[in-house]
Amino acid sequence: IKSKKDVQTSKGEWMCIIKLKDSFSEIEAVLFPRVYAKNTNLSVNQVYQVYGRVDKEGSRKAQIIVEEMKLI
Repeated sequence: IKSKKDVQTSKGEWMCIIKLKDSFSEIEAVLFPRVYAKNTNLSVNQVYQVYGRVDKEGSRKAQIIVEEMKLI
């Protein structure tokens, strides 16, 4: 994880937007409240295995919708 930003939804739940980086590229990933509740202790500069789906709508950059994460 390169960076992490917590965001409160309109319903008062917490979600998270993270930037993931490897040796070749960077991509934004979103943890919606249900998933973020299971992963609240995420740390910048740690290595995680991420499971999810790629979301790309219109001219927006692709992002990962995270379904599960594991610290490696």
